[in-house]
Amino acid sequence: MSDVIIDKSSIISSGISNWDHEYIVYADAEGVKVNTDFESIGGGKVKCCPLYERVLCKTVGEFRKLPIEVVKETAYQAWMDGAHS
Repeated sequence: MSDVIIDKSSIISSGISNWDHEYIVYADAEGVKVNTDFESIGGGKVKCCPLYERVLCKTVGEFRKLPIEVVKETAYQAWMDGAHS
């Protein structure tokens, strides 16, 4: 599975999960996703490892309605997915 390259402008939120893992939330054609294994690669781009990612919802509007604890817990689960792969 290859890394995903996104524009920094796609990032709509970031934070620290319930277990101290940094995460970003971004939107793409598939929905709003949370990722816990990412790095800035210059040129306004971020490289994300899809093994450390989960879909949160379908739209940014839906995301704005999610409680922060749901986002943080989903970020932790995304990190666990990657750690177990």
